[in-house]
Amino acid sequence: MEGIVKSVDIKLNVQLVYVALIHEYAYEGPCRFGPPEALTKEFDQMNQAEIFKAWSKGIGGAFGNVPGINIMKPIYITMSDEFFVEENEVNKLTEHMQETDIYIFTGMRCEGFAKEFGMRFHVPVACEGMFASTILNAALSARGFESYAFLDVPDGIRLLRALRTRKALRNTRILATTRNNSQYSLGGQDALLSNDEAAKRLGVKFNYFSVHEFLDMMHENENSNNYTLPGRAVYNLTNADMVGVNEIVDAVMKDSLETDVKREYIVNSVKATVLAKKLMAHFQCNAFTAPCPDVCATRRMNQEQFTFCFTHSLLNEQGIPSACEYDLIGVLSIATLANIAGKAPYQGNTQPCVYHEGKVEGEFVGISYIPEMDKTPNIYYTGHATPNRLMHGFNEKASTYALRPFTHSGWGATMRIDFNQFKGEDITLMRFNPQCNKILVAKGTCIGGFGYNATGCSEGLYFEVADKYDYFHKQAEFGLHMPMVFGDHIADIKMLGKVLKMDVVIA
Repeated sequence: MEGIVKSVDIKLNVQLVYVALIHEYAYEGPCRFGPPEALTKEFDQMNQAEIFKAWSKGIGGAFGNVPGINIMKPIYITMSDEFFVEENEVNKLTEHMQETDIYIFTGMRCEGFAKEFGMRFHVPVACEGMFASTILNAALSARGFESYAFLDVPDGIRLLRALRTRKALRNTRILATTRNNSQYSLGGQDALLSNDEAAKRLGVKFNYFSVHEFLDMMHENENSNNYTLPGRAVYNLTNADMVGVNEIVDAVMKDSLETDVKREYIVNSVKATVLAKKLMAHFQCNAFTAPCPDVCATRRMNQEQFTFCFTHSLLNEQGIPSACEYDLIGVLSIATLANIAGKAPYQGNTQPCVYHEGKVEGEFVGISYIPEMDKTPNIYYTGHATPNRLMHGFNEKASTYALRPFTHSGWGATMRIDFNQFKGEDITLMRFNPQCNKILVAKGTCIGGFGYNATGCSEGLYFEVADKYDYFHKQAEFGLHMPMVFGDHIADIKMLGKVLKMDVVIA
């Protein structure tokens, strides 16, 4: 399981380039003026070297402190006042071109060279600030080359996060366990129209795997007796795997505030988690999904006494995108939020509350009237039995939780988070559309939780939005599940839309 290369660990390699304009002669004109001592070639050489050091330390330090951003050794090149850069200077930039994800230029009149460089080598480029950034981006974008503009350090950080997220998606390979087909599940009809189109647009890859083979591999030490793969040495759980399973079970039980589910049933759910990671490592995957109603109908989950809920919770907080109901759009949205926000997303059925006379209509179990409904009509909810402890950040303090069964008969471990503790906090939700050419993003405010003491899929939170009907009609073009994290990440998603060349719909 050490072989899983998580998308959240992907680094964006940023090359800073300072273009030093060195005047060969001392003279003044419409774009150059100053005292005589500041017009010499020697002054330019000294002054430009000092500016390079300060710029590299300043912007390099700011960008380098962002998780996932790797600032390569800054490069200093010279340009004469004939606005010509010698080839040996260009070679400094091409030496590590294969691993460089973006070149960021600065320096007086750097935009001309940056334009030429981007067109010549077909690499992403950007200039810092209003002047050069505007010129470069307008010139290259109009010609179909990849170029970006950013105004200041915060704007630049948003850009780099978006580029790193794109790179992470291009390095995402989903272990998609299937029953009936590889396109959609019974619970996920609002699926990608074409998995191939998603692969083309985002660079994501799919590894399809039989859910029946998966379930058989949960049986310990039966590698060559697997019913669906007779005689083939496969990847069933081993005694060594079970040591890891029991260590995880001991840890989650130890830290749980309340545990209402028997240990043996927690073991069953953690077995699925460990097997998923084992298969992901083997097939070089780093994301996971499995169908729910489709497999439920086979009665095999009843036979094995587990659900995938706990698996999704544990994988997502480890930085491994994992979605319910074979929702491939959900996996991609989770992967996006995890990387753009640095937080473990939570995917749920996301719907507006429709209520009157103190009652709430709808099919979702657990939803009920709350007093806030008398104050505003703009209340939504999102819920699945798959919350996790790191929705505020992978490096933040873990949320408290309880362990409860999914089923009335007691099996199917789930993690329960009391969302009432987060009242007043912002949340951001997002989802790609089935055509994979648009992004829906919405911001809400948590106003309470439900399902903490319940069983089944009735776990989640209520949140207030600006306009329930606006959100609903926009969401109807995208689908039911909208993964979420805490915090306001609207600006980050808008920048990502620019990078992915997708329209961003804001609700």
